Amino acid sequence: MKGLIFNMNRFKRAGLVICIISLLISFVGCDMVKVDPEKDRARVVAKVDDDEILKGDFLDLYDQYRGLYVITDEIEENPEYEETVDQVKKAVLDQLIMEKIIYNKAIAAGYKVDDGVISDVKKQIIDELEESFKLADENAEQDAEELVREQLDEYIEASGMTEDEFWEKAAEQEQVEKFIEEQLGDIEATETEIQKFYDEQAQKQ
Repeated sequence: MKGLIFNMNRFKRAGLVICIISLLISFVGCDMVKVDPEKDRARVVAKVDDDEILKGDFLDLYDQYRGLYVITDEIEENPEYEETVDQVKKAVLDQLIMEKIIYNKAIAAGYKVDDGVISDVKKQIIDELEESFKLADENAEQDAEELVREQLDEYIEASGMTEDEFWEKAAEQEQVEKFIEEQLGDIEATETEIQKFYDEQAQKQ
C-alpha cells in the first residue's frame, strides 16, 4: 500500500521512531528506469519473507520524504547532493522493510486486519477528527461531518490510494502499533530502546 507509506500519526499521537538499520535481505535495484509507469511501479524492489515491496510503494513514500527534506528535481540532478539523496532513498526503503517485518510479526502474534478491525479504526479516526473540529470551533458542530469528509478526501487523495486501500492501511498500522505497545509494555521507551527493539526484530527475521 505506508506505504503509506500514509501516516496515521496525523490522526494520533506521535508514532514510534522508524530507525535506519542494516538488514540481510535480498534487494532488487531501486534505479529509476523510465519505462511504462504502471509496469515500473509494479517492479519488486525488496522482499521480506514471501511479501514483496513494490517500486510504487517506494516512490509514494519517497515523495513524502522529498517534501519533508525539500528535495527538488534540481537537487536530485546535482552531483553534489548525490550521496545525500541516496541516503534518503535508503532510509525510505529501510522504513518500508521494517514496517513489513513488524507487521508480519504482529500477524504472527495474533493481530489481524479484517472488516471488523477496519470498521473500528475508521470510526475511531472519524470520531477523533469530528471532535478536533468541534474543539477548534464550537459553532462547527453542524458542519463537522462535512468537514471530516473533506479532510479525509484530502488525505486519501494525497496517499495515492483508493478509499478501501486507505482504510486497510490505517487498520494495519493500528494493529502494528498495538503489537509494539504490547512488546514495550508500560515503559517509557527512549529512542535508544526503540532502536534496540527494532534491531532485535530484524535479527529474528
